[in-house]
Amino acid sequence: MTGGAAPLRLTAALSRNTYTEPVLHGAARADGLVLDARAMHPSEMFWRQLKNREFDVSEMSLASMFILHAAGNRDWLPLPVFTSRRFFHAHVLVRADVAASRPADLAGLRVGVPEYQQTAAVWARGVLRDDHGLDPRDVRWVMERPAERSHAGVSGFTVPAEIDLTVCLPGVALAELLAAGDLDALLLNLPARNLVDVGNKGVDVEAITRPLFPDRRAETARYWRAHGVWPANHCIVVRRQLAEEHPWLPGAVRALFDDAKRRVLRGRGEHLESLRDMGVLDGAQAAELGRDRMPYGLDDPAMLDTLARYVAEQGLTPGLVDPADLFPGQQVAVT
Repeated sequence: MTGGAAPLRLTAALSRNTYTEPVLHGAARADGLVLDARAMHPSEMFWRQLKNREFDVSEMSLASMFILHAAGNRDWLPLPVFTSRRFFHAHVLVRADVAASRPADLAGLRVGVPEYQQTAAVWARGVLRDDHGLDPRDVRWVMERPAERSHAGVSGFTVPAEIDLTVCLPGVALAELLAAGDLDALLLNLPARNLVDVGNKGVDVEAITRPLFPDRRAETARYWRAHGVWPANHCIVVRRQLAEEHPWLPGAVRALFDDAKRRVLRGRGEHLESLRDMGVLDGAQAAELGRDRMPYGLDDPAMLDTLARYVAEQGLTPGLVDPADLFPGQQVAVT
C-alpha cells in the first residue's frame, strides 16, 4: 500500500478466543488495514462464508479449504494463521449405559457428528484409526446438519459410498437422539444453538455420557509425545478477488494476526516473569511455559501433512493436497 492513502476497511468474522481477541477489540494493528470484526460461532461463520461469501476476512474450516482447493474453487485465499487447536479425539463421549471402553468398541455402534466433513471430525476419525484401530467404515454415523444447513451442502462434498451415514431430520438434535437411546456416542458435542446447529435443546449431555478416554489429559499427552502434533482446525481466509486487487493485502492480514499473537505472548511473558520474580517458577520453567506452541506459517509441517493425509484417506478429497499448494508463499512464523 502506498503511504498516505486511506486504510482499507474490510468486514471480518472471527470466533472468540485468546488469539482473536486483540483483533476483535481493535488492539491489533497492521499498516493500511482496518477490520470491522464481529464475533461469531464457527459453525455459522463457515456456513455463511461458504454459502454467501458475506465477509472479506474470516476464520475457515481447514478441511473445507482442502475440499474446495481439490475441487478447483479459489474463492478464498487461505493464510496459515491457525487460530484454534485441540486434541479432538480425546473428547469423544459415550452414552453411560453403552459397553464401550476403548475406541475399537465403537465399531458397529451409532456415533453422532454435527458435520461429517468438519475438521474436528476429520482429526478425531484419523487419530482413532491410526492410533486406536477404529476404521470409520465400521461405524454407523449419524449427522445432525441437513443439506441446507451443512458445509457439505455448499462445498459439494458427498460422503464416500462405503461410509454408513444417516442425516437427521431438520431440527432434530444429536443430544435428543442420545437421550432417547437412538445414539451410542458423540464424536463431538456442540451444545450452543446458532444459525446452523440446533444445540442440545435442554438435554444435559454430560449427565448421560462418559468420556471414551476416562483420562483425557493422559491420552492427550500420549498423542503429543508420540506425534508432536497439536491439531489445528481453523485458518484465516481472505476474499481472493480483494487479494488480487490489493496484492499487499494478504501480508497485511497476516501482519494483523501476527501482531495479535505478539500481544498475547507478551502478556503471557509478563505474567510468567512476575511468577519467576515471586519464586513460583524458575527461569527454565518460565521459558518453557512462555514458548509459542501454536505457530503460524508452514513451520509445523507434521500437523498440516497429517491433516492432508486424513482428508484424503477419508475420501474428502480425491487425492492428497499438498499444504504448500494450499498456502502458496506463506512460510514465515510469527516472532
